[in-house]
Amino acid sequence: RYAFEVLRLHRLELEVFSFNPRAQHVYEKAGFRKEGVRRDAVLDNGRYADVILMAILEDEWHIQNGNETI
Repeated sequence: RYAFEVLRLHRLELEVFSFNPRAQHVYEKAGFRKEGVRRDAVLDNGRYADVILMAILEDEWHIQNGNETI
């Protein structure tokens, strides 16, 4: 809410590691969509893992939260 109503951002994005599916699920419930994958972008305990890029746009956030007018 702060990002879109106070800061007036148009887009909010984040990165989540592929070895953290719980966080990815939480972000999806919040309205974020998966946009891309940076394969083997991070080394975790000697193994490579993907970094998943997710984002939500201002109009998507407003629709999801019952405010279709911007």
